[in-house]
Amino acid sequence: MNKSKPSNVAQFDQNVFEQTLPQISHYYRQSLLSSSETIQWFNERLETKKLCLPLLGYANRALGNQLLSPRSKEGQLLRGALKRLGILKPSGHERLSGSALVLLHCGSALHAIYGERIGRCSGHCRRRQWLVFQSELEIYKPPPDLKTAYLMAISLQSKYEEANHA
Repeated sequence: MNKSKPSNVAQFDQNVFEQTLPQISHYYRQSLLSSSETIQWFNERLETKKLCLPLLGYANRALGNQLLSPRSKEGQLLRGALKRLGILKPSGHERLSGSALVLLHCGSALHAIYGERIGRCSGHCRRRQWLVFQSELEIYKPPPDLKTAYLMAISLQSKYEEANHA
């Protein structure tokens, strides 16, 4: 039995990566802007006077409500791709739920997300999550903490801006 993904599934996943991940990143940034408590949490942990908000987000446990219904064919396809990318758990729940996020971008392409759970973490919950989508960058190793991930995101964004303005 062939266990590789059919080419149409691989193409669909690529489309989700290129089109839907930037939308999810935007959603996470908007969620942060509506959560003053999370912005305060970032300020306390990053010890900076001015946060670079486009690099930060908040997974407020509501991403599933923004997606197509899992009962529709399109919703099943989209959620399947998001599971393969690691955004959703196999159960369909948001992997980064309840986490403050550092979004590592190069232009509009999302390369990785570092998530750190805010508040209690019980059961099978992981305090820190590291999702990598673009492996050609040297960001394979998960950062040890939030501040390191934030500095990585600033560095990545600066390199991108320098390369495009040179």
